[in-house]
Amino acid sequence: HHTVSLEIHHTAFDFDSAGGHYEAITLGYFYGGFSHWILGGNLSAIVLHSESQTEYGISNPLLFASWFTHWNPKGAVYVGLQLELPLGNEDAGIASEHFMLVPYVLVEQSFGFAFGGANLGYSQAVSLHKHEAGDVHPLYVNPHEDQEILYRLGLGLRQKAGRFKEQVYLDGRHAPGDLELGLGRNHLCVGISVEAALGKRLSAGPKVELPLISPKRFDWKAGLEAKGLF
Repeated sequence: HHTVSLEIHHTAFDFDSAGGHYEAITLGYFYGGFSHWILGGNLSAIVLHSESQTEYGISNPLLFASWFTHWNPKGAVYVGLQLELPLGNEDAGIASEHFMLVPYVLVEQSFGFAFGGANLGYSQAVSLHKHEAGDVHPLYVNPHEDQEILYRLGLGLRQKAGRFKEQVYLDGRHAPGDLELGLGRNHLCVGISVEAALGKRLSAGPKVELPLISPKRFDWKAGLEAKGLF
């Protein structure tokens, strides 16, 4: 019923305003003790290196609730809502100053030793005050526009009775409204992840992501994630 995850990743970026990199340590928690519901959230500690400066802080914490049902013995659909809270370090370029609401739909299906997934969501920023001229700080960690359509497609394989998983996925965003960050209307990256079981309740593996189109929101991203079931 309880899942705890720990992810450490390194991200390099090169924007017109600055170039650099950051390290993130993300702690996540998921609870599945309710029938047809999953609740959870995560929080990231960030070390940001931009130009000649180093900043320390947290990104905005995320909370989510997802309702799911099985539409066949090996397939499931999830309908959920994610909420981003404006509690991170905005002045350091680590977090945004707004709330973010993200309703989404996720479909998963297994095909023997293969599995696939697709999800579609929409992110909407909600600010409690209006920006003054020159009030917006550059955002280096997970930059985004105020409104974005989010989508993801993934395909993977299970080996050795599911103890070893490899997955390739496309992760994209499209900004239909006004552009404020100068990072383009579309973002698309490809990712590869590997997960190996380390006993009955623990798994871990690496993940790498590379952007496919320009302008880029990051140059490359690589990390390691571990999950524990309790």
